[in-house]
Order: sequence, then C-alpha cells, then structure tokens
Amino acid sequence: MNKKIGLVVMFRLEAGGGAPRLVIDLIKDLNLLGYTVSLLNPFKLDYNHIEKMYNDPIKIAKVYGVNPIKRVFCKNSILGRKIIKKEFKKMAKDVDMIIDIDGGIVHKYLPKNFDKSKYIVWRFAATKSKSANNLKNKRGIKRIIKDFIKKILFLEQNKTKNSLSKKYRVYPIDEMAKKRLAKIWGLSPEEILPHTIHTEDFLYKGQKKKNQIAVAVRFAPNKMIENSIKIFYLGTKKYKKYNLIIAGGITPDSERYIEYLVELTKKLGIQDRVKMIKNPSTEELKNIMLESKVLIDSQEDISMAMAPVESMAAGNIILAHKSNGTYQETLMNGKFGFGFESIKEGGEQMEKILEGLERKTINNKKSIKRADFCSEKNFIKRLKEVLE
Repeated sequence: MNKKIGLVVMFRLEAGGGAPRLVIDLIKDLNLLGYTVSLLNPFKLDYNHIEKMYNDPIKIAKVYGVNPIKRVFCKNSILGRKIIKKEFKKMAKDVDMIIDIDGGIVHKYLPKNFDKSKYIVWRFAATKSKSANNLKNKRGIKRIIKDFIKKILFLEQNKTKNSLSKKYRVYPIDEMAKKRLAKIWGLSPEEILPHTIHTEDFLYKGQKKKNQIAVAVRFAPNKMIENSIKIFYLGTKKYKKYNLIIAGGITPDSERYIEYLVELTKKLGIQDRVKMIKNPSTEELKNIMLESKVLIDSQEDISMAMAPVESMAAGNIILAHKSNGTYQETLMNGKFGFGFESIKEGGEQMEKILEGLERKTINNKKSIKRADFCSEKNFIKRLKEVLE
C-alpha cells in the first residue's frame, strides 16, 4: 500500500465552490484510509478559514508552495503548471503516488525513475462551460485595463488547451467527461471516479421545509444564475409565497456579477424574495438544503455538479438544464428529477413541481434514495480500486 500521496491542486482550497470541496473531502477520505497527504498548491492556505467552512480540520503533512511572484502567474492554471516545475519535482521525490486534479503539463516533470502507474489524473471536467450573459459589454475603465493586463500576461488562456498525456491514467468524474476526453482529447480514460460527497451529513430526516427554492453554485457568469432567477420568477407567478436563496463561493469577478444579478431581481420585481449568501460554510449550506424544497441547476454543457446530489439527500426536487451532467447522470435523464432546455420551459417545469408538491403528487423519496450513489462509502470503495 502506498502511504504517501501527493495532490496537485491549482486553485484556492478556501474558495467556495464544488471543486475545493471535492478536494477537501478527498483529503479527509485519504486520511481515513491511512494515507499521508502532501499538497502542491501555489496559494497560501488559510487553515482556520478552511476548518470553519468545512467543519473539520484537514490533515496535510506538507505543502509545496511557491514564492509571491510565481503566485501571481499561477492564477492561470495553464501558465501556473509551467512554472511550478521545481516544486512539483520536489514533491514527486517525497511521495509514493500523485493524484493530479484535472491534470496537464506537470507529468513532463516527473523524475525518470517514477513509476508511471503511480501518477494519475482526476478530471473534474472535460470542457469549459458556457456563460449566458455578456458582462464584458458592461465593463468599466478599471475592468477593461485589468482584462487587458491579464491578456498580455497570458492569464486568461482557454483551459481546454491544457495538455494531458495518453501515458498516464485519467479518471473522469462522470460519463460526460469520459466521452469528451475521448472525443476532444483523443484519450482512453479509465472508468469514472465520481464525486466524494458526504451525503449522510445532508440527509433529510423529516425536518420542516420552508417555501424556499435554492441555487447553490459559485457566483460566476458561467454558472448562469441569471437563468435560475428568471426560472424562479416565471415558475412562482402563482406561488409568490416562495423565496429564492442563492448560496455560492466568491471568485474575482463575483462582485460585478452579483451587481448584475441584483439589478435583474429589481427589474423582475422579486428583489424582496431573493437572498444571496456569499461563501456559505458547510453547515450553512446544509441548513439551506434541508429548509428548501427545490434546487435549480441552470449550468449548461458541464459535468454533474456536487450541490444537486447534496440537495437530493436533503430532500429537494431537482430542476436542471438537460445539457448538463446533473440531468443526464444524477437525474438519469429525468428519472429522478426534472429538466428543461429553455428558460420558458424551466418556468413551466418549476410551476409543475410546486403544484405537485402542493397537491402531494410529487415527493422527495426517490431523490433521497438516489443521492446515495455518490455517498462517501461508495466513493471510498471506488477510490480503493483506483489506488491499488
């Protein structure tokens, strides 16, 4: 058994969102299995903040960081991977196995004597998701200058240009990612390694529900929160007692996006029924899920998300865009929830769900049962197979 595992993570772990939470839970599960975990990450870790957000402290034996100058360029994962060569080599010499989150480039820097079977990639997504609105048209002078500097410094490269190698094992997070890694990247991915989600922490046990609908994603344009707001508006015209809670992590462009969302709620006249919560802790998110009846996932053309699974465990009905992995895989093309292809259809489906809940022709029993497929126990079982 390999006792020392190194993780390559090119984003901030204390930032809100599904990806950091997946890594945090992966670390916890590796510790549970008896592995010592080291981390290569270009950003400073705020352990107190991480513990507050995720309830438990994480156990990391060693962190391989970079100097402040390198850190600036590591904000772009492509460029960052090219300049962490020295730090990556150090970690590779100290560990028995490496799990590279999303992967790319750094495999070229593995020591010559490193066992290739002990370097694997866990790929969260295969393509870059779309964005519904065009915030670039609303940029101020400061933002235009900032975006220009980023472009000059190559800080806005398209992530799909990231190179993976056929020589190493790549584990996609779902079937959608598996198919696209084969089609777009020309790879032969392994069988999927789904999310690690502590569904038992969110499990619905008959708690009283509010007339509340939830959205749980990062406050970022590609999450298409504006579409979820419009669906909420259309779907609750007959059910105005319902409120919308939007909970998500914050990214560099979040504040500008939030301003856009606030303007939209005012335009639709629903600002008093919409609340936004930034960087919710796991406990706050759990309470939001347990108190809600429905969750909307308007993201398009992406792999299955983490929050909908937690939301199903918490007894929510899921309404998701039909192009994303949540609908296709988590909901099994509508077997365990509802889907839509347009905002209008989403509003109609929302009204149908609320009517069904009112008349008790729709319940959450199937949702709760389905959430178990991504439970911690099932993930650990699969993780053991990958690591052996």
